[in-house]
Amino acid sequence: MIKLNNRLKTIGDLVENHSFVLDVGTDHGLLVIYLLKKGIKATGTDNKQGPVDNAIKNLKKEKVKGEIRLGDGLDTLKDEDTVVISGMGGLNTIGILSRNRNKLKQVKTIILSPNNYVEQVRRYLSKLGYYIENEVLVKEKYIYNVIVFKKGHKFYTKKDYYFGPILRRNKDKLFKEYFDRDLKSKKIILNLITKKDYYRKFLLKRTVKMIESELK
Repeated sequence: MIKLNNRLKTIGDLVENHSFVLDVGTDHGLLVIYLLKKGIKATGTDNKQGPVDNAIKNLKKEKVKGEIRLGDGLDTLKDEDTVVISGMGGLNTIGILSRNRNKLKQVKTIILSPNNYVEQVRRYLSKLGYYIENEVLVKEKYIYNVIVFKKGHKFYTKKDYYFGPILRRNKDKLFKEYFDRDLKSKKIILNLITKKDYYRKFLLKRTVKMIESELK
């Protein structure tokens, strides 16, 4: 029986039942297996043969029928209407989507869980014509964002992009823990920046004040 970590299970539970999912960077195919067992159509894709072979073996082992494709990013996208990209850097995630913007016409839902540059990911998806339908924080060794984007447009402020509009509204315990840690790391960096780098110091000070204000 497969066992998913909290992050993957959260992603799997956020997928709507009628979806047809493409899991980009599927690795061992665990999310695909989880979705197939829930009766949700899902396909996995990876750009390395090793993970593709492992995923195929795991599907057979778990006795579920699904497809695992070898390819880069969204190159293998066919009839899927939902894309999942999890566990990659935010800039890498943006790169995958930007290289295949023309293929996103059929994609109604994008579920992302970037390891970093989350603000930039929110901004980029907004430019692509997606709004944030749902978002949660999930704790493993670190705390990760899981964001559900849907086709459409909404206006967001700078704080919405930085903290997440839904996360800001809910402000649960993980929100405080996540941004407390973010605040501490930025204060450390601030102390390391020399006076010569005035503009960078100015921008970082402004971010620090914004975080402090949001956490009050």
